[in-house]
This record gives sequence, structure tokens and C-alpha cells, in this order.
Amino acid sequence: MPISAEQLIVFGCVFMRILFLFVFAPGINSKEFIGFGKVSFTFWITALIMFVIPLPTNLPETGLQLFFVFFQEALIGMILGFVMQLFILGIEFGGSLADTQAGLSVANVLDPTFGQNVTLISRLFKQLAILLFFILGGHHILLSGLVKSFDIIPITRGFNVVATMPYVLEVSVQIFSVALQIASPVILVIFFVDFGFGLLSKIAPQINVFQLSFQMKPMITMLILLFITAGMLDLLQFILENTTEMLLNTLIYMRS
Repeated sequence: MPISAEQLIVFGCVFMRILFLFVFAPGINSKEFIGFGKVSFTFWITALIMFVIPLPTNLPETGLQLFFVFFQEALIGMILGFVMQLFILGIEFGGSLADTQAGLSVANVLDPTFGQNVTLISRLFKQLAILLFFILGGHHILLSGLVKSFDIIPITRGFNVVATMPYVLEVSVQIFSVALQIASPVILVIFFVDFGFGLLSKIAPQINVFQLSFQMKPMITMLILLFITAGMLDLLQFILENTTEMLLNTLIYMRS
């Protein structure tokens, strides 16, 4: 069966939105997931859903119009993927705060996702968050939100940038809120530990409190993490549920 130019344009629009969504989506954006695999996965997802989405009434007629339509679809995918990625970024930032308080920020490991060095607890929290993301069906939420986006914002139709960008910036601020919720137990306990070491330095000045704190803080931090692991998983689940709501609100703002 011959393929028409209209079908190629529809396929290209859907492909661009999905591809740039996967560039930012948690778990899928990792460099451990090879580029050829991402493109192949995007190709087959596009081939599956392009027949169940609303078709546009007007297609671009010139090359310039086609370029702007592709750019618009890529931007929609980037925004949706970024909103989902906030879930991981907030948890990773919380791990960085915990590492700083525990004195582990000098011990870095390479994060292959972004090709940069990250701290130990930050890396641990990120891997736990991604694992929980897939266990709780976050990838299903991502794909269902993707399909829903074509119903709310059909291809070749513009979206409200003026209403969307302020909301995305407002949601980005919640990264700090999530980070504080994750790192608050470590920050609070280490504060009292530092306070105790400060009193010790006044009572016994001959003790090297600075060196002693570097030995004690990592062990205390590990004990805290063991005690709060169960509660932290509940918190991560709650954050993921809020992320689903943020994804739907982003689509609503785009359409308004």
C-alpha cells in the first residue's frame, strides 16, 4: 500500500513529540539506554498510536510551516518529559543535601545519565526513585499521558505558551520542597550532632572535633537512612502521585 505525503507528515509530528518526550522522561533518558534503542522504541510507539489519535484537519503546506509544526511538537514533548523528570531531580537534589550535611560530598561517582559526577547518597536516591517509578507503573502513567496529550492538544494545533511556561516554572520550584522533605531527617540529626561536637570542643579542647566529626557523620547518616527507608518509599509514592497530577495540569494549561 503506497504511503501518502499526509501520512508521512502525521507520522513525523507524532514521532517528534514522542522522541523529545523520551529525551527528558525519567529512566528512558538514561545514557545506559542506547540511542538506537530509543529511536527504535519511538518508531514503533509512533506506528502504534498514529492510527488512534485525532487527525489534523489542516496540514502544513510549505517547508517553513512544516518546520514550525515539528518544532512545536518537539517543544510539547520536552515540556511533558521535563515535568515528569522533576520527580527524579527533586529526589536527587535531596540526596545532595544529605551528602553535604554528612560530609560525603567529596566522594563522587560518575552518573552516566548526564555524564557528570554526583555524590553517593544522591546517586542512591536517584536509582531508588527510578526503580520505584517503574514498580509503581510510572512508565504506564507516562505513556497514558502521552496518548492523552494527542486528544487534548492535537498535532499541528498550537498550545498556550503564555499559560504553560509560568506553570512549569512554578512546578519547578517544588524541586526544593521535595529535596527538603527527603533530606530533612538527615539535616536535623546532623545539626544536633554538630551542636554536640561544638559543646565537646568547649569542654575538651584537646580533642580534634573536626576529624572526629568526619568519621562519625557518615556512620550516623547510614543509620538514619536505614531507619527512614520505609517511610521514604511512602513519600516517593506520594511524590509520584503528585507528579501525575502535575502532568495533567500541564496539558490543561497547554490547551487553555
